[in-house]
Amino acid sequence: MKEQTLHRTFNELLENMPKHFGDAFFRLAEYSNQSGVLEICINGFYDEIIRFPFTIKNVKSFYEWLESKLTDIGNSEQEFCLGRQKGSNDIYVIGIKPLNEYSGEYHDCYWSAEQSVPLKECCIFYAYNLTKDEIGWCSFHRMEDLVRRIYTTLRNSQGLKCKSEKIEEYYNNAKEIHLEYKGFSTTTTINSRDLRYRGKIFSPDNILLNGWGFAADNVPELKTHFESMVEKIIERDNWRKHDNEWKNSGVDVVSIGCVFDILPDIFRERVACNKYDKSLNDKVCGGHYEVPLYYVTKAWDIILKGDLGANEFRVEYDSEWDDEPVDRTLEEAIVQNDEVKRIWKELLNIDIDALDVDFSQFDMHLPPKATESDMYDYFVDVPDGIEEWILNGINNPSGEVNFDNVSSLMEFAAYILLEREDADC
Repeated sequence: MKEQTLHRTFNELLENMPKHFGDAFFRLAEYSNQSGVLEICINGFYDEIIRFPFTIKNVKSFYEWLESKLTDIGNSEQEFCLGRQKGSNDIYVIGIKPLNEYSGEYHDCYWSAEQSVPLKECCIFYAYNLTKDEIGWCSFHRMEDLVRRIYTTLRNSQGLKCKSEKIEEYYNNAKEIHLEYKGFSTTTTINSRDLRYRGKIFSPDNILLNGWGFAADNVPELKTHFESMVEKIIERDNWRKHDNEWKNSGVDVVSIGCVFDILPDIFRERVACNKYDKSLNDKVCGGHYEVPLYYVTKAWDIILKGDLGANEFRVEYDSEWDDEPVDRTLEEAIVQNDEVKRIWKELLNIDIDALDVDFSQFDMHLPPKATESDMYDYFVDVPDGIEEWILNGINNPSGEVNFDNVSSLMEFAAYILLEREDADC
């Protein structure tokens, strides 16, 4: 029964190859007097941790089993017995099935298209419930990356000082890798804590760029991460150049900033004292979408008075749970945006409530014009997605603004309205 269950599960996994490698996390908790509880999490489901009584003797035996996965892949014992699950009668084993007999390449969606890993370097990792004759969890990995991850997460358990010299030596002996891309360069080292490749990036002038380090498990991932970081550096430098040119072009940055960050007192003073550049009533230049400045107030009116979905936590301040107080609550921002609406109407004869703006037209990064993946990268991806910064001024307004803020808000309004439509379906 067991072999049939495993064979069926393995075939299903190989037929439906996941888009990226899985994850595993091992920890020895409650460690005292050379014993504790081994906690295992497979593929990141932290609400599904399995726990087993474990001693230092068990740890050493487990290290020996992991060592064999690196040095004697084809002939070593595939499974390690964990024993009886804590609080249960179920007995578990974990196993690693190498795919060294398979040919071909495995491509991870997070790597550059020309990079891949041979299937013979990969394996299937599983937790098997002997009592119930069923696979508890099963995931796809590169063998070396899996062993490293299991070993380092367990080795770094609080209070545990037991190490495997063989495993440490295996990864620390990885050769130094030097990479160059578009004039930028890096030379990697092995980090002592997680035994992964770590690299710092140097400019074409051989100047260390602080804050642009990266990590990787393997060479394809290393090359991809490095090249991706270089592209981001180039993109950032071009963005800063464009932003400086925009701010030095004579544009009324202060008025744009006070409307964008909803600062009615500053806005009223600028309009009343003829400091406001009325050409902004025609368009705000700089971004993909050049729209009248009052579209900003209309967008905030729609965004803040409706469902923010997954972004609600960014503006909902709770004094009981949030560590730092905010300068302005969501409710206060709505009141102040209503005040900005009155300024538009009273001083500039523009009735925001009467405007009928079709925000869905700002859709260059939304399906069908963009793929789901591109939409995710543009709106959600950390740290540069629009969701990460667009709402910052609601709780902590500064009046600072960049060339693409207004255009980005138009797209964010379209994005939020699309999410609301999907939620109503």
